[in-house]
Amino acid sequence: MSINVRGATGKPANATTNKTKAATGGNAAKGVSSSASNTENDSVELTEEASRIQKIENSLASIPVVDPGRVKAIGDALEDGSYRVDAEKVADKIIEIEQQIDKD
Repeated sequence: MSINVRGATGKPANATTNKTKAATGGNAAKGVSSSASNTENDSVELTEEASRIQKIENSLASIPVVDPGRVKAIGDALEDGSYRVDAEKVADKIIEIEQQIDKD
């Protein structure tokens, strides 16, 4: 079986695989490989869903992990004493995490 892959250079790269001894009548054990005769027609097409996922991944890669504006706002609130922790919300999250750990 021959695989035609186009890499970064745009040139085709051929890969030939050996088949099992049973499939080739013992030729694989002798070092003989089988290849498809028409490799120019081999191609890979992404489904519409896979293309959408790839676009989403690319757009997510450009979003920063940390929101500097939010970090500054929380830092300012901590400095001036206006930041309040909702203890009940924190406790609920801890319980939720513990329940997820118990499921695993």
